[in-house]
Amino acid sequence: MRIENRWRKRNAILIISALLQGACMATVSNAAVPATIDLSDQDDKLKMQQAASELLFGRSVRFASTAFTLTNKVVIERVAAKDERGLIIEGRNTKNDAIELSLWLENQKCYLRRSDNDTSVLLVWAHCRAL
Repeated sequence: MRIENRWRKRNAILIISALLQGACMATVSNAAVPATIDLSDQDDKLKMQQAASELLFGRSVRFASTAFTLTNKVVIERVAAKDERGLIIEGRNTKNDAIELSLWLENQKCYLRRSDNDTSVLLVWAHCRAL
């Protein structure tokens, strides 16, 4: 009988430790990780541009279909004011404030995040892949 009790205790300890290890591993996988996405589909590209526009307070944004395919970051630069000949207008602020947008995967959900103010948009439609 003693051997049987020891065997049961040993099995219970093994099962509990396996469950605890699984729980620890699950919490690690829920952390936000850099992600990529395929924007070759025109509809997906338009949705991504709309999400970026939301982060930029309604400003128009255009992405290449290769954006976010190799890296999770894209830098958005303001277009300089130009005259009718296409030359940058003198006397205007020529400082080009760049804004970085990044793609993240957290809890199996894809987010587009603006780095300078840490706001983000959930991309419900997106199928991101962890980097």
